[in-house]
Amino acid sequence: MATRKQTKVLVKGILKKATKVDFQRFTDEAHQKRRVEEHKLIHWLRDNDIPPAQALGIIERAVNTKTTGHRFNWKMMRFTLYMGQRKRT
Repeated sequence: MATRKQTKVLVKGILKKATKVDFQRFTDEAHQKRRVEEHKLIHWLRDNDIPPAQALGIIERAVNTKTTGHRFNWKMMRFTLYMGQRKRT
């Protein structure tokens, strides 16, 4: 059983409220920024007469080259070796 002094400390700890974080505001701001960037891309594609199929092909090639190939594999291997060395020390 808690003594009177311990109870006051516990109550003081409970009464302190953490600052509220408005996660909805953060997600709304991020969503709005992403929409603005998407609209810029869409307008640029329209202005340069690039069809959607060609744009999609360009985007797919750009994404695939970042996650495949010898250079990517070497970087991942080097990172794995680095993490293993850090774990040992």
